[in-house]
Order: sequence, then structure tokens, then C-alpha cells
Amino acid sequence: KDRRDWLDDVMGKLRHSLYELLSKYEKVVQQRNRLLKTLFEKGRVSVSDQDELKVWDTQLCRYGSRIIKSRVDTLALILPGAEANQSRVSGLKEKLNAAYIFREHDQDEPQNEQEVGQAASVGDLVEATVEEIEERIAKSLKMRRAEEIARKQTLTGPHRDDISFALNDLSAQSFGSQGQQRSLVLSLKLAELKLVEEHLAEPPLLLLDDVLAELDLSRQGMLMELVQDKMQTLITTTHLDGFRPEWLTGAQITK
Repeated sequence: KDRRDWLDDVMGKLRHSLYELLSKYEKVVQQRNRLLKTLFEKGRVSVSDQDELKVWDTQLCRYGSRIIKSRVDTLALILPGAEANQSRVSGLKEKLNAAYIFREHDQDEPQNEQEVGQAASVGDLVEATVEEIEERIAKSLKMRRAEEIARKQTLTGPHRDDISFALNDLSAQSFGSQGQQRSLVLSLKLAELKLVEEHLAEPPLLLLDDVLAELDLSRQGMLMELVQDKMQTLITTTHLDGFRPEWLTGAQITK
């Protein structure tokens, strides 16, 4: 969910109209869930019920496919910068890649995102049309109709999908150390800020809370060099012991 929310927030920053799209989709899911609950309680599905469900299905597919397409397109814009950042922070030892995960199984809390969803590389999915994604959602809705009624909730769509990040082809979530995961987040954030700056033509302000925690000395040095090259940065920390003198050159320190 955190990865979805982050990417949706980036989308909204680049195109404010996408916030409205996300809101419409959320309302469709809520209405559809109410109907599924009603159908479960009735214990049967009449012809009129099927017609109403088709209406919500159509809207969910329409809005959902556009959200997924926007997510993938946005991720494709972020990844080159994030890949370069991660490579630099790791001393050229780690290659970052990402995949979009279509949740099409029934586990709510997967241990490994690759095991419970269909992964599509960002590069491949960028080539997919909105219509193709819409067709995929519709097919999944049809296949899971009985299960959705039994569980009284919509089980297919971008509200359940995820984004998977890997370092050297291994899941960062499952196999990455705390330092690797932290530097990955920072690499993505720096790439995001650069992208937002390019689109909005406004210089970003980077806020980092206790940034050196859980990073080894090598990653600390690489990260600080990267941050100093990029933008105005505000760093909070409990002490300055871990900061090299050259990192503090030109810095304003407030206690």
C-alpha cells in the first residue's frame, strides 16, 4: 500500500487531474463493494443484479485501467534516475529494476509479492494500451465473480496492485538489508524530486530525517555526495558525529 500511495502521489503532482481519477475510482469500489455485500446477504443474483454489477464493472475497468497506465508511465519516468542513484550510492554494486504486480490471487498479506501476483516489467507494460489493461481487469473480474461475492469485496483492480523493486534481480523487500532498503527509498525519492522539478519548474526542498541511520560508511559517503549535487536539503539528526567535515561545508546548523 505504501508503494501504491507513493506512486499515486507522484502522479498527482505531475498531473493534478489524476487525483480526481483516483477519487472516482475509489467511489466506484465502495459502491461495488456495497452491492457485493447485498448479493452475499441475498444469497442469489437476479438479472437486475447482474445488470447493476456490469455497470460498476464497466466503470471500474475504465477508471482502473487509466490509473494503472498512469502509474506505469510515471514509474518509467522515475526509474532511470533512481537506477543511476542506486548504482552510485552502492558504489556501482547494485542494479535496480522494478515490476508492476497485478494482484490476482487471494492472499491479503503476501510474504513475497512475486508469489501472489502476476509481475509485468515496467518496460513491457509501458507498451500496453489502456484498452489492453482494461480488458485484463475485465477478464479477472469475470473469473473472480463468485469469490468477490463470497468475500463481499472487490478483489481486482489498482487498489490491490503493487510495485516490486529488486536489487540485482533479488526482491528488495524480501532479501534487501535495512541499509539497501533505505538507500533504495532515497534513490527513488531523489529521482522523484528531479522529475517534479522538471515538470513544475520549481526547485525542490529535500527533507531527510536521520538520514545516515542504517547506512554503512560507504553508502553514507555516496549518498551525501549525491544529495549535495542535487538540491537544497534539510537534514534532521540527533548528533553530528557521523558527518564528515566536508559534508558540513556551507551548511547552516541549527540546534
